[in-house]
Amino acid sequence: KADESCVLLFGERIPLTVREGSKNTLSLDENGIHLVLKDVTDKEGREKLLRAFYKREAERVIFPICKTAYKTFSIKNLAFPEIKYRYMKTRWGSCHTKKGVLTFNTALAKAPLPAIEYVVFHEFTHFLHPDHSRAFYETLSRFVPDYKARKRLLKEVSI
Repeated sequence: KADESCVLLFGERIPLTVREGSKNTLSLDENGIHLVLKDVTDKEGREKLLRAFYKREAERVIFPICKTAYKTFSIKNLAFPEIKYRYMKTRWGSCHTKKGVLTFNTALAKAPLPAIEYVVFHEFTHFLHPDHSRAFYETLSRFVPDYKARKRLLKEVSI
């Protein structure tokens, strides 16, 4: 039996088809995302496939935005940060200023592009202001003037 539903990908609702097969796989084409599971009731297998898919998609989209943000900020003595991706339950991104590491939630692949850009620029702003002070938001608003509207887009996406 096939289960038809939808998942979010970059803010768009994408049809999701789940059917039984010999091996757990995920594919994407113009008709949507197709999951094949050995056991269609295997929620863990389904989540594992979708999380791996979201991680690949997040990496594909976020890294080029990081390159743009890095050039935009051109912070003296800041080497291009190490970019990491992982599923996080409570945050969209984090910045480890001392180590020069940015970590992005793989669930960002569900969010619209403007929201993803906001998160990337938000995290880069922490290299200048490691807090959420007034100066932080003043700097962020210079790079992303509509950051509040972009931040609101994240509310429509569940982590």
